[in-house]
Amino acid sequence: MKKDRCHNHVNGFKHFKVDLGGIEKEFDLGFKFDTLESDSFNIDPKTGVKSYAEPYIILYISFSPVASLLRDPKTLCYGLTRMKWEKATEVSPQDKAHLLEKAKPQIKDDLKMVQEGGNPNSLLRTEML
Repeated sequence: MKKDRCHNHVNGFKHFKVDLGGIEKEFDLGFKFDTLESDSFNIDPKTGVKSYAEPYIILYISFSPVASLLRDPKTLCYGLTRMKWEKATEVSPQDKAHLLEKAKPQIKDDLKMVQEGGNPNSLLRTEML
């Protein structure tokens, strides 16, 4: 029986066992969810009233290449705004599952880009889905 490769994920990350067409075998993956309130706002120039962006669920995917001797994981970030939640008042397990399913193709593409030496947008900021 083959044991999962895992470098003892920390900071609330759990081992992420997923099928991404084979590329997942090249990385040790971890995941965790969080809910964030947006700290950004717009000011209506006519009224001066601040309007804040919606809260969102964020999915963090930590990764480090299996072949690397250095185990310094990096993190990809994906988000889903409240207007796409099942209920507007709270995050449900279905919302997290929905975000995860929407993120899988992007995770796959982003990991391929990392393999090719690129830096996907989700490394720099939360990629809203």
